[in-house]
Amino acid sequence: MKHIGILTALLAFGLYLGIYNGNVALIDSENHAPVQVFPYRADLFPDADQKALEKGIPISSKKDLLRLFEDYFS
Repeated sequence: MKHIGILTALLAFGLYLGIYNGNVALIDSENHAPVQVFPYRADLFPDADQKALEKGIPISSKKDLLRLFEDYFS
């Protein structure tokens, strides 16, 4: 979680949690490019989570970011 400070600074640009090359990733909303790709395969998550990630889960605050990290990676 050491990247939280850097990622929090990027929230001003608009981010969402999604899938990149099969892995869960934090993606820049403007150009749909990954900011951070995590070592977690999306296909290992439950179906409902996979569908949400495929759509993209918007992140609008540090609170959102921390909640999603806790939900998906703990």
